[in-house]
Amino acid sequence: MKILNDSDVMKISPGEAVGVMERVFREKSDGYFISPPRMHLDSPDGKIVFTPGGSLRDRIMGFRVYTTFGGDQITMVYDSRNGKLKGAVMGDYLGALRTGSIGSVSTRYMSNPDSGVLGIIGTGSQAFTQTLASASVRNFREIHVYSRDDQHRRMFADKIGKMTGIKTVTEESSGSVARLSDVLVLATTSHSPVVKSSDIKPGAHVITVGRKSVNEHELDYEIAEKAEVIATDSPIQLDSYDPPHFLSGTNLKKHIVDLSDIVSGKIPGRKTRDAITLFLSVGLSGTEVALADYLLDRSESM
Repeated sequence: MKILNDSDVMKISPGEAVGVMERVFREKSDGYFISPPRMHLDSPDGKIVFTPGGSLRDRIMGFRVYTTFGGDQITMVYDSRNGKLKGAVMGDYLGALRTGSIGSVSTRYMSNPDSGVLGIIGTGSQAFTQTLASASVRNFREIHVYSRDDQHRRMFADKIGKMTGIKTVTEESSGSVARLSDVLVLATTSHSPVVKSSDIKPGAHVITVGRKSVNEHELDYEIAEKAEVIATDSPIQLDSYDPPHFLSGTNLKKHIVDLSDIVSGKIPGRKTRDAITLFLSVGLSGTEVALADYLLDRSESM
């Protein structure tokens, strides 16, 4: 059995990962991608979480397993035709890359094509992969960054600028980032909204990656109210949140659409240029399996 790790995952480009995710969403819209909600087991120490899924078209199935109390993540891929274990990918970067790539699929289909400024609020691993993947789908001329820690945001901006070749600058507030951004990514650990709806630029596409429960959410509810189109990667996962997702039980819930239907062209990602669009990243189960399968097949040819 082949076992790969974070260093192997880092060999694929963000653009490749976005391409894999785009293909997954097309399959999902056509009914060929299996993606049940994640499941977990609880203990006094925390949770162990399983995210299963697979492709009927590619004949693969598998799962990712991780814990909330630390330790290794692992993604397993099986060939459903013969039950053979194709391989495994160890480490955290696979999950972070697929999340960033999914967000960037939403950017490709929901943002204005000439979006020139990318805003990032947060400087952790999710912010990092969201930034790299976003830069692969739009020709941004500038990236603006904010986080509460001045040193972290300066280090983040320096690293991103060198990796992307895009002018990357820090800002002194989340609001100043939002007011400049054509695409705005929220990737924080905040328990409360990090930007005001009045700060969102007309025509902006907003992605929320961080906390999203009814009690703790980084996105201002008024931003969702302003959005012309609200999409998520997994409506079934959004419905299974415990505590509930912050838009569950609201009038906006019925307006949330599946990103896969936007990617396949069944519904538009935006209707007007000045409209605000919103993507709720909740984690499409099985996407880690698809990305791991791509990585395992790619490693065979190298």
